[in-house]
Parts: sequence; C-alpha cells; structure tokens
Amino acid sequence: MTTPTDETSPSLEEGNNNNAIRINVNVNQRLFILPAFGAFTGLSLGLLRGSRDAKLQFLAENVHKQPRTVRGWYFYNKTKNYRMMLGGLRTGGRDAVKIGALGFVWAGIEEAVLHTSSELEPGKEFIAGLGTATAFSVVTRLGAKAGRRAVILGGAIGGMMSLLRIAQNRLEESVKKAKKEGGGGRGAEEIGGAP
Repeated sequence: MTTPTDETSPSLEEGNNNNAIRINVNVNQRLFILPAFGAFTGLSLGLLRGSRDAKLQFLAENVHKQPRTVRGWYFYNKTKNYRMMLGGLRTGGRDAVKIGALGFVWAGIEEAVLHTSSELEPGKEFIAGLGTATAFSVVTRLGAKAGRRAVILGGAIGGMMSLLRIAQNRLEESVKKAKKEGGGGRGAEEIGGAP
C-alpha cells in the first residue's frame, strides 16, 4: 500500500485557513452578569421566605393533631422539614426568574440606549431605571399611584447609579493624572492608586 504524496493529501494546517468565515457576536458582559446576580439574589431570598412560609403553614395546619409518641414527633418534624425545603425551592425558583428577568430588562435597556445614541450614555442607568420600573408596573398591573411611585423609585435608583458611575470615572481620571504628573502635591498612593 502506498502513502499519498504531500501534494495530494490535505495538510492539517489547511483546516485552520485564515480565509475562513467567522461569525462573531459581541455581547456585553452586563447582559450576563446582572441577570445572573439578580437570579441568585432572588433564589436566596425566595429560599428563606418560602421555607419560612411553608413552616408556618405546616404548623398552622397541624396544630390540632400533635403527635403523642417519639416516633410520631420524628415523622412530624421530618415532614415539616421536607415541606419547608419544597416551599423554599418553589418560591426561590419563582423569585429567581422574576428578579433575573428584571435584571435582564435593566441591562437590555442600558445596551439599547448605548446602541441608540452615544449622547445618552451619561444617563443610561437613569433611563434603564425608568424603563424597568415602567415595565414592572405594567406587568404587575400596579395602580396609577403605585405605578407612579415605582417609576419615581426606579428613576431615583438609576439616577444614583449614574451619579456613582460619573464619580468613579472622575476619580479614575484624577488618579491617572496624579500618576502622570509624578506626585505634585498628593501622590497617587494617597488618592488610591497603586504604589
């Protein structure tokens, strides 16, 4: 049996052709981080709240039929604990989806603002807060008064986040300026830069 020559056999390097078409989708990390953090927060809060509510419900339903033996108390507490776990997981999953979706809406509105106009970039958090609060009010069918409060609260939270981001950018600029100047007055170490 003869081996093919180098001219007729495709080399392994041809599979890594630089002329191949690549499809790249650039997605901002905030679209992943914010909903994931919201889902984790919702899961944590839902586990605590749901297990507590399930425990209280179990105790209220079984207050008239308390066990009389050690074995009865064992199964009573075992059943109560299983109900607490189930209630916590149900509520935790529900809250994780809700808060994760709110985080996704917030991040999506921010990205839409950035892609729409770069002039709106300083107020992207404020716009995202207003949009998320409005979407929440519509989905949960809040009344006019409660909806107005939700939108005001969303705008306030978004505005505070915008102000914090602006302050962070100014602080970073002052640290860079102090490092570049080489320490006239306060050094970069005093401002918060690395030594």
